[in-house]
Amino acid sequence: MTAGTLSRTEKIVRLNDRARQAMGLAGVAVATEGFRALPEADRSRVRELIETFDAFVPDNDP
Repeated sequence: MTAGTLSRTEKIVRLNDRARQAMGLAGVAVATEGFRALPEADRSRVRELIETFDAFVPDNDP
């Protein structure tokens, strides 16, 4: 399926995936003060978990 034939929903899904998988590169990453206060190793691990998450189901995929 080419970009021209994607549904609006599929375009949004692809953009969301790209932004999640390339935080700060494919979009603007915003972090709370509490997140920024975590040690760098913890912030890095959280970002890694977010970027690699792919277990989407109706209950966690609005």
